[in-house]
Amino acid sequence: MTNMRQYHAIVEQAITQLGLIPNEFEGPEPGIWYLKKGSALVTVEVYLNENNSQPYCRVYCPFMNVPPQNTYEFYKELLELNMQYIGVTFGIIDAQAYLKVDREAEGMDVNEMYLMLTRVGNLADEYDDKLKEKYGVADA
Repeated sequence: MTNMRQYHAIVEQAITQLGLIPNEFEGPEPGIWYLKKGSALVTVEVYLNENNSQPYCRVYCPFMNVPPQNTYEFYKELLELNMQYIGVTFGIIDAQAYLKVDREAEGMDVNEMYLMLTRVGNLADEYDDKLKEKYGVADA
């Protein structure tokens, strides 16, 4: 049985490095935290993969709806943005654009978790405004 608490502790230490108190950002279930970076709501999940029973960590942020016009250009821009950044990806789920980074939790350290949090938070906070304005998408 995997001790998930060790991975939760890594997330909590990284949140502390951000100058925050981890238990103020815990979700309703163990292994989930919600953090704000500007207008972006960043979610951290530490979980066991159902297919292989391995622990994983995902940091993600839904940052805007897919625009109703110029959808092809929007998707193309997200794919091009994927090539500009290390370790993060832009994607779509249910007509919602996301920014995410994920990895196996085994071997993860506090510095890696801190970088995952800051990359997703900073980029989501930057691109939610830029892309909403460019594609004429209002806040939900």
